Amino acid sequence: MQPGPDYREDVVSFCSRPLKESITVLGKIRVNLDVGTDAEDTAFVVKVMEVMEDGKAYNIRTGITTLGYRGGSKKRQTYTPHTIVPISIEMWDVAWKIQKNSRLRIDITSSDFPQYCVHSNYAGCWAQARQNKDSCQKIYFGKGHSSSVVFPKLETDGSRVGD
Repeated sequence: MQPGPDYREDVVSFCSRPLKESITVLGKIRVNLDVGTDAEDTAFVVKVMEVMEDGKAYNIRTGITTLGYRGGSKKRQTYTPHTIVPISIEMWDVAWKIQKNSRLRIDITSSDFPQYCVHSNYAGCWAQARQNKDSCQKIYFGKGHSSSVVFPKLETDGSRVGD
């Protein structure tokens, strides 16, 4: 079970309205974000959860990326602080039935220790960092931005509703 929405100062939560029918998610969930930070590099972590009618939240999938390896790059990229860049976080395959009247919740943060190691917020290999620094991340969404959650095959009551 997960803590409540916005459970830490560095976590932002987005919650849907209650679902009108059960939905089965089959495949990889992808989250696209337009982001920026005041650091030379940082991590972005996304959790997709089901919030039941009683308010209990359960993790469906979690994913992470860094600005240095955004876009699935195999080679470290540079990042200029305070610029807006797109990132994409593709999560592992899942088969999950989200119950009628549940809500979807998306948590976005820059740290999910101890599941993932702490990012130093400096460019370079995090495992070799000698110090950490605080940083300020921003998520850009709405008109003119491509931030979105993309669900794979969705089925409701046995019928497919989209990719």
